[in-house]
Amino acid sequence: ICISPDGSTIYAITDNTGGTSGPSGTTSVSIENPGVIVKIRYLNCLDDDGDGICNADDICPGFDDTADSDSDGVSDCIDLEIPSPCPLDVDANGVSNDDDDDGVPNCLDICPGFDDNLDTDLDGVSDCIDLEIPSPCPLDVDANGVSNDDDNDGIPNCLDETCTFLSISFAINPLTHLGSGSSSTTQPLPSNSQDISFTISGIDAVENGKPSSRYTEQVDVSYIDENGTTQFYGTFLGTISSTAFIDIPGTVQSIIVTLSDALNNNAGAALSINFSPINYCDLTPSGSKTALEGSKKSSIATSYESPIKIYPNPASSDLHIDNTNAKKITNFYMYNVTGQLVNSTVLKSDTQKIDISNLPKGLYLIKVMDINKNTITIKRIVKN
Repeated sequence: ICISPDGSTIYAITDNTGGTSGPSGTTSVSIENPGVIVKIRYLNCLDDDGDGICNADDICPGFDDTADSDSDGVSDCIDLEIPSPCPLDVDANGVSNDDDDDGVPNCLDICPGFDDNLDTDLDGVSDCIDLEIPSPCPLDVDANGVSNDDDNDGIPNCLDETCTFLSISFAINPLTHLGSGSSSTTQPLPSNSQDISFTISGIDAVENGKPSSRYTEQVDVSYIDENGTTQFYGTFLGTISSTAFIDIPGTVQSIIVTLSDALNNNAGAALSINFSPINYCDLTPSGSKTALEGSKKSSIATSYESPIKIYPNPASSDLHIDNTNAKKITNFYMYNVTGQLVNSTVLKSDTQKIDISNLPKGLYLIKVMDINKNTITIKRIVKN
């Protein structure tokens, strides 16, 4: 039908046998499917491997030079990188170019001209795009290398601590004593117990009547700290108060309470005191905090730095909220250690007074929220 200008390519219709023949001195070509239009390339040279490339120009004799499985323009027979991650930017050997020699090919380079593998804080984010070096939490960062802070309290997850408030009862309750000397009980606490509090009640004194019936109950409280050292907390006498609220910060391994007669160290009548459950904080690292409301085992943050001032602490009648240097806040919530909401107040000014005189003595948690319902601060308060 037609012949290319160089006489090497013929478009023809095969005969009924499918046979064709080329110009004198060329290699004949046999075509199957007779009677169809075919494009035939006749080489004025030998092509032993039939890849359309003359032997003299063949890059890979015995191999199809036109095979290029990763489409990078380099024959598979000499391609040193198959598949190529950057097929449009390779060298003569089919290897993706890496202009800054950091081991990352150009098309995947995060920071051209910079070593993408440089990661001084080992957070998996290249220093060239890392916005936080060093990261305090290298195992928990975002795409920019910034430590994640799931609760948005300004403290990264790995440094965040949640306080799960739990309670345990004294194994001996009430504690009694009769005669000389004293009686005591030691109550161990679970590991990681922090900031314990409980109440001792029924601390009595009989100052009149028969001498043998007179007594003054004396209660001595000590505890074992995190180093295993016994620390004296205080002495409470029935002549002063019938109730003692115990609040011990820090890690506490066990509590020791001793009961004796302060009058003559020889109680002629049975002495007896009662204990409330011991409230304690199980302090564990965490990346999230659960809601306080309606939970008897509430995960709540320990106090952290905040421009909001809540005072006094301890408090007996009023709490003062000073928000002059903080975000706009709208709501005040107060919970007891069981997670029960005991006070909810809408804050209408930067300084406000909240009456807590009707609340029982004990440890309480305060949560303050801004106008968008984001938690601004959580603090512990003791009510005397």
